[in-house]
Amino acid sequence: MYRKNIIAVFGLVFLLGLFFQYNRTDGFVRLSANTNPQALAQYPLQLSMQDKDSLAKDRFLLLYDPTSVRSVFLKYKTVELIEQQKKSVQVLPLSAAIDPQEKYDGVLLAAGNLEQAVALPYVADYVKNGGTAVFMERIVPGPVSNAFVSELGITSLGSEINTDGIKMLTNFLFGGQGFTLNGKSYQTNANFVTLADTAKVHMTSESDVPLLWENKSGQGKYIVYNGLGLYDKINRGLLTAALSRVKADYIYPVAAIKLFFIDDF
Repeated sequence: MYRKNIIAVFGLVFLLGLFFQYNRTDGFVRLSANTNPQALAQYPLQLSMQDKDSLAKDRFLLLYDPTSVRSVFLKYKTVELIEQQKKSVQVLPLSAAIDPQEKYDGVLLAAGNLEQAVALPYVADYVKNGGTAVFMERIVPGPVSNAFVSELGITSLGSEINTDGIKMLTNFLFGGQGFTLNGKSYQTNANFVTLADTAKVHMTSESDVPLLWENKSGQGKYIVYNGLGLYDKINRGLLTAALSRVKADYIYPVAAIKLFFIDDF
């Protein structure tokens, strides 16, 4: 009698083990076709794993200053993020001449010192023809910079100041409008600037210094970050949001993962 009970218990444990193992491998999910007949009728063709490799990737041009450690580090972190999003990027120094026949989905300037930027005329033409350029550091005043900043929506470029806190004025970060971060939780070095009426401000400091804005030029636009350290972890969302605004449809993969951390197990 006891032997039968033991066998029954072991049998039950074995079946439960099979059940939970099958559940862990999403077996029950695959049992259901989970299809939408209307969607299948509208979009009958589906990409295979081979087809996806033939799709054109979004392509960026990233310009940086090889003489600036901060610019080199910003370049490194930006390239890392773009590649994680399964997109491509061409990296060139600011002094490089750019082939106007090359096609890019966005131009990124990972430098604030524009005095040696041979590529600025190309960037201006690129934006006027419908492209988007992202300036990722505060602009360092100088003859070349002062002549160009009107393109960025700046009417007056002042001196460098230290700013505290942030105020999100729009949903540049998804659902972020109205969010504030006070005190010393967010600090950066920015320029005291006056902006044109055409500039749309997304983020300011606690004392209302513009830190992030867009400015239209021709058929395109500039996105300007008036600060330092866009490569920091706290700014990773801002950087991703800036990249996502270079085109209307910006898609990148997100891993659906749950992570459980059991301390002192």
